Amino acid sequence: MTLVEDYHAAHKARLSRMGAPSPYQAPAVSIEKPPVKPQSIDAGWDCMWFYDLVQGVAEPRQIVPFKEVLETVCRYYRISMVDLLSDRRCREVTYPRQIAMYLCRLLTPHSFAEIGRRFGKTDHSTALHSSRKIEDLLGHDLKTISDVNTLRRVLA
Repeated sequence: MTLVEDYHAAHKARLSRMGAPSPYQAPAVSIEKPPVKPQSIDAGWDCMWFYDLVQGVAEPRQIVPFKEVLETVCRYYRISMVDLLSDRRCREVTYPRQIAMYLCRLLTPHSFAEIGRRFGKTDHSTALHSSRKIEDLLGHDLKTISDVNTLRRVLA
């Protein structure tokens, strides 16, 4: 046998071992697919990024002033504004700062870069890390869930 014939024989054997239909035979009975029902124009569109542009926003996004978020977080955690905006890395200041960055991203129209600049000239990646960390904690930490819900109610 030639190399080509050996390859085809091995290929056929491999396909039959895996239970796949052989490409060298005619296909078996084809199964007809059910007809596709037309979808209404609004069905499933609400999760698309351009839905707001097409339909208009159903409920306006809540926008809270940046300073109000900071003041509320400072009052809630009983820390000063100077501490919140400082470079200190102790747990008593870092956790409220991360909550504040998360709420600023959620409730203000500012980007991560702008939030980082307003929090003592930190980088955008600091704000991004803070936001992601709080989102992760919201999945399982009851204290974080309670704190964020309380602060959102106060800011609403």
